[in-house]
Amino acid sequence: MYCILGKTGYIAKELIRYLESLNFNYLALSRDDLDYYHYNTIKNLVIDNKISVIFNCAGFIGKPSVDVAEIKKEENVQGNLILPIILNQLSMELNINFVHISTGCIYQGDNNGKGWSEQDLPNFTLNTKSSFYSGIKWEAEKVIHNNPKHYIFRLRMPFNSVADDRNLITKLNKYEFIWNDWNSFTEKHEFVKTMHTIIENKLEYGTYNICNPNPIYTKDIISLI
Repeated sequence: MYCILGKTGYIAKELIRYLESLNFNYLALSRDDLDYYHYNTIKNLVIDNKISVIFNCAGFIGKPSVDVAEIKKEENVQGNLILPIILNQLSMELNINFVHISTGCIYQGDNNGKGWSEQDLPNFTLNTKSSFYSGIKWEAEKVIHNNPKHYIFRLRMPFNSVADDRNLITKLNKYEFIWNDWNSFTEKHEFVKTMHTIIENKLEYGTYNICNPNPIYTKDIISLI
């Protein structure tokens, strides 16, 4: 059975819809349902429900934009570093799979036109002039790498056809000013479907960058809209 933490989040809700379409067994919890930071409580829940995979879809994003994470640094560290460390430790203790949702925001630029692969070290971290959010996300990944049963799935600029405050297309329609940059993007349904396929087919543990091919400039998205 899957255990999904952060059930009210943008990705978690899509994952839940997808699993329900498959009649797949899962347990989804929000912070109102469970104290994510109480180790023994989570441990007992995992054991009692015979959980085989923990999905960390929780974390601190910042609203209305990720820029808030640069101000609320304590919440950023708590949600994007401390929580993954707790869940990762639990995964290793109970010998179950740990799935962590991460971000492509740990990369900057186009890597001299080559794009970025999973083997490329991030260049937008706390050791560089990165955003604090990106730096903390990479610090969490470094800890999780020590877990032999981990999957890190990175997405970038998620979107789909349904209006939502977290949907890139919705954001672009609301922003007063838009920075024209060249980026990769991730279609939300394809993201969760790919995650599930990788896990259920027991593909190699490790990190996967999941985004659509052919990056595009923001101005070109605006033109399509």
